[in-house]
Amino acid sequence: MTGQTPGSAEGGLPQSYVTGLTETSLTDLEGVGKIRFENKKWYKWVKYDDGTDNLDIVAGDFLGYFAATGYGLSKVVSDISDGDATTPFGAGVAVAAVTVTNTFMWIQIKGLVTLSLDPTGTPADSNALVPSATNKAMAIATSSDVEHICGHTIDDSAKLVYLDCPW
Repeated sequence: MTGQTPGSAEGGLPQSYVTGLTETSLTDLEGVGKIRFENKKWYKWVKYDDGTDNLDIVAGDFLGYFAATGYGLSKVVSDISDGDATTPFGAGVAVAAVTVTNTFMWIQIKGLVTLSLDPTGTPADSNALVPSATNKAMAIATSSDVEHICGHTIDDSAKLVYLDCPW
C-alpha cells in the first residue's frame, strides 16, 4: 500500500507502507510511532493493549496512551483505568476493530473523524474535547480539566469531531 506526504503530487517525498489503514497485525510491520498522511488526515502506527478489562475496540473508539510510558512506546489503551490516572493523555481514534491484545494498528490522530460513542457531557457544536473517564470516549472539556484538548465537535448529532492529538 502506498501513501503520500503532503505535496507529493507536486514533487514532494513519497512514502511507502506495508499495511493498509484498516489492517492490523500481531507483528510490528511499520515501526511503532510511524506517521502517515492521507486524504487530509494524519495517522500513527501504534500497539494496542486491551487492558485489565480485556476491551475489544471498533473503528471510531477513542484511545489513550498507556500510563506514563505509553506515548514514548506508542502503546495505546481503550480502558481508561490503564491510562495515566492523573492526566489521561489522548492518543487518537481507532480505524479498525481489534479483538486481540498487543495488536499493531493505525489510529487517526488529526483531521475529521466520526466517533463510535457520543462525547460524555452535554455536547454542542464547537465544544473542546478531552479524554473521558468513560472507556473508548471523549468528554466535553470543563474549566477544571487538566487534560490536553484533543479535538472539537463539528456536528455533535453525527458524532463528527475535528481530532487534534499529539504526534
